[in-house]
Amino acid sequence: MLTDYILPGLLIAYFGWRILSSFVARRRIPVLLQDGAQVVDVRTPGEFAAGHAPGSLNIPLRDLEMGAKVLDPNR
Repeated sequence: MLTDYILPGLLIAYFGWRILSSFVARRRIPVLLQDGAQVVDVRTPGEFAAGHAPGSLNIPLRDLEMGAKVLDPNR
């Protein structure tokens, strides 16, 4: 039946989208930084220390409102 394929199809589409969007973001970060953008990594300091894009700034999500004050509004 068609309904037997809907859930597996949706799961494959979702995980495919997650993988593709992560790949695209990783490829765009160096270009954005080269163009002068500020990349903010909102993960915890431990997650950031485990690996991050060179040049990115770590402002944990819980501190984003206060941490946004250090960002250059022109970038």
